[in-house]
Amino acid sequence: MALPRLVLGAGLFVLTSALLSAQSDTPCEPTTAVPKQSRTEMKHRKPASKGTHVEQISISDVLQFDTPDDIRDKATRTSESPIDDLEDQAFELEGTLWRVAKEANDCDYHLELSSLGKGKTATRVIAEIPDDAPYAATRQALLTALDPTDRGKLEGSGDVVLSKPVNIRITGFAFFDAFHFALSFNPAKPGRCKLTKAQTLQRGRNHGTCAVGTLWELHPTWKLEVLP
Repeated sequence: MALPRLVLGAGLFVLTSALLSAQSDTPCEPTTAVPKQSRTEMKHRKPASKGTHVEQISISDVLQFDTPDDIRDKATRTSESPIDDLEDQAFELEGTLWRVAKEANDCDYHLELSSLGKGKTATRVIAEIPDDAPYAATRQALLTALDPTDRGKLEGSGDVVLSKPVNIRITGFAFFDAFHFALSFNPAKPGRCKLTKAQTLQRGRNHGTCAVGTLWELHPTWKLEVLP
């Protein structure tokens, strides 16, 4: 009876290894070196220490965050320290994940989430998981949460609109992605999303898909859980 048990054990090992390999995070070299990324010290902060107060908020709350003061000042937009009190705070929110992109410039995972249960056209918020060692488990949790078909598309193209959206809970620091802030607005050239002036000031330019409603993000995000 020893031989069949060994064979079964070997088979389970091979199957487990294959499953883990299918969900592994592929290596990535950013096209923009980390020291040269916009607001890199804020984007690559370490996860909050144990005991840090984490406030529970909603997607709707993030969409209503005010634009930081003095945002038109270049020194503010490129600051390597917090430009708003919100950036010193850790938040937890729940949402429906609709899109994941592993962008070449920084190799971070960019997640687009709507309020729980809302449709694919609902306004979204971005959360990012850095391509740094302290976030390896979070990136793995993301890949594991995805349907195998969607995970395969992400691995193939680096960008996937989920065929099977996932309800998740995430935790991270608030971060204002000032790199995408729009300093001007030309009604004759509203851009690919055809935004109004007010929408452009709120959403910026080329910040995810046209469904993303604010430049405020959770970034870095260090915890991801799948909801029932």
